[in-house]
This record gives sequence, structure tokens and C-alpha cells, in this order.
Amino acid sequence: MNKEWDRLVAFLNGLAGATELLNRAGKNGFSIEAVCLSANIIDAQLRIGIILKHQIETKRREVPIEYLFQEEKGKKYSERDIFKIAKAKEVINDDLFQKLSNIYDDRNRVIHRYIVTDITTAKVLDI
Repeated sequence: MNKEWDRLVAFLNGLAGATELLNRAGKNGFSIEAVCLSANIIDAQLRIGIILKHQIETKRREVPIEYLFQEEKGKKYSERDIFKIAKAKEVINDDLFQKLSNIYDDRNRVIHRYIVTDITTAKVLDI
């Protein structure tokens, strides 16, 4: 196998692992972990969509690994970057882009401001 396909396999294994952890978090009522893992899974699915769109447009099997792997000093794509790229490439429409942006903001409230805001575990379940 080549480097692109090795990275794709590793990426898909990570996605499967995150999905398994999400299921476990849901079963055990670990809502904050579920929010984090859900955000990761959404990001991963959009990255796959971007790659598939690239392959459709180029009519080639190449896999742009910059969406699958981030080197320590290489280019990094944040979740918000991925949302914007997916919208620009028409992987998602404007409505879904806005919904994902709102979810991203909610996730950030959970992760970065859980203690210093009025957010409660019950509200996390709504997210």
C-alpha cells in the first residue's frame, strides 16, 4: 500500500474507535464525552466527504492526506475550517453549515466554559 491509503486506513480505524467510544459514552450517560466524540465524528465524516468530492472532481483515486493526518508542524484544519471547506466544495449546503456552526459553538461552551457558565449536565444532554 502507499502512504495515502495507509493514512486512510488509520483514519478509518480512528473513526471506528471514536464511534465505539461514543456508543459507550451514551450507554453510560457520559454526556460531555458524547458531545466531544460526536464533534470528532462529524468532523471525520466531513473530511471523508471532502475527499470523495475531490475524487469525483478529479476522476482520480488520490487521497489528499492533509485531511486525514496533521503533522506536528504541518497545516492544520480546525473543525470550523473543515465546515467552511465542506461548504465551499458543496459537500454540505448553507443550512447544514449553519447548524454545524451552532453545534460547534455549543460544544465549545461545554468544553471550555462548563464550570464558569450556567450550563448544566441536563443542558449538555440537549446538546
